[in-house]
Amino acid sequence: MKLIDNKGRLFGKVNLLDCAVVLIVAAALIGAYLKFGVLQESGTTELQPIRYTAEIANVRDFIFENLQVGDVLYESGGVNIGTIVSLTAAGYKDAIGLTDGTLVTAEVPERYMVLIEVEAEATVVGGRYYIAKTSEIAVGSSRTFLSKYVACSGTVKEISIYGD
Repeated sequence: MKLIDNKGRLFGKVNLLDCAVVLIVAAALIGAYLKFGVLQESGTTELQPIRYTAEIANVRDFIFENLQVGDVLYESGGVNIGTIVSLTAAGYKDAIGLTDGTLVTAEVPERYMVLIEVEAEATVVGGRYYIAKTSEIAVGSSRTFLSKYVACSGTVKEISIYGD
């Protein structure tokens, strides 16, 4: 007996197109269950205070001067993603190619590596943090931070729940 007969049926009984449709529907149902079913059972909808630290590299001096403790940060949709509670800066270092072809790390003038610590309220669901219940924040994720005077991109380095 052939695997696929001349009418395109598997083992002469099942149409391959029907098999593909059944597999796609089953995959969609499993994906929907994992996305919406499992996560809803393992979390809380209460807002919890969190602090996260973000690293912003290669910041120009005038941008650094306009970042202030107490500034409210937003993301591109205007969603409040927290308030800056501390701000530290160090000289920004980058690899520079020399004329002999070697690379050295040197401090770039008028550029900074900035660490901002931000307080926000988040929903914790399945070990994931959601600010404003929709914007997921995770360690290692890149974010655009907008304030009243500044727009810059950074990487989240640490997240923790604090207070009661």
